[in-house]
Amino acid sequence: MVEEVIVLYFVEDPAQESFITTVIRRIAAGEGIPAQRVSLSGWAVQDGSKAIAEFRHFVQEAGDDLWASADIFVVGFDANREGVSERRKQLRMITKPLDIALQDRIAFAVPDPHIERWYLEDQQAFNSVFGPGSAPAMPSYRTDKDYYKLLLHDAIARTGHDSLLGVSAYGEDIALAVKFDVLSNDRGFKLFRKDLRRAFRRLQSTSDL
Repeated sequence: MVEEVIVLYFVEDPAQESFITTVIRRIAAGEGIPAQRVSLSGWAVQDGSKAIAEFRHFVQEAGDDLWASADIFVVGFDANREGVSERRKQLRMITKPLDIALQDRIAFAVPDPHIERWYLEDQQAFNSVFGPGSAPAMPSYRTDKDYYKLLLHDAIARTGHDSLLGVSAYGEDIALAVKFDVLSNDRGFKLFRKDLRRAFRRLQSTSDL
C-alpha cells in the first residue's frame, strides 16, 4: 500500500496556490484518497508577469529526477487573453522535453481568464464564507487585466474583512465551500478537474491505495 501521494505544483501566484492546493485535496478525497495521504509542496511565483519565463526555466533546470519524484505535478497559470486552449497548448509545449511517462502525470489548472473568477464563480460559496449577500453580481465574461481582482478585493473589503491580507488568505475557505459542478462552468476548471481525476485514477490502477 502506498503511504502517500506526492503532488508537486508550480503556480502563477499565491492566490492560485491557496485555492488550487485545497481543490487538489478535495478531488483526491472524491477519488477515495484521504486528504491526509496527499503530500503537497511546490512553488508560487511572486511576480506573475515573469511566471511563464520562470516556469520554462524551471522545466529546463529541474530535470527528470525532480518530476519523477512526484506522483502528480500540477501546473497553474491564468488563461488571460490567450484563452484556455492556447494557454494549455503553451504549457504542454514547455513540458514537451520531459519524458512522455512524466508528461502523463501533469494536470493543468488554467483559470479563465483569471484565478479571481474561480473565487467568485460560486456565489453561494462566497456568501457562506463572507456572509449573506456579500457576493458581487457576476458580470459578463471579461478579460480586462485586474478586473476580477479589483471586483474581488472590493467585495471582501465591503464585508469588513481585511482585503489587505490579499485574496490568498481566503482561498482555502472559498475552495472548501465551492461546488465543483458550479465551478465547472469555467472550462479551465472543468479540464483541470478531468486531468487531476485521471491522474489519481491512474495511481489507483497501479497501486493498492
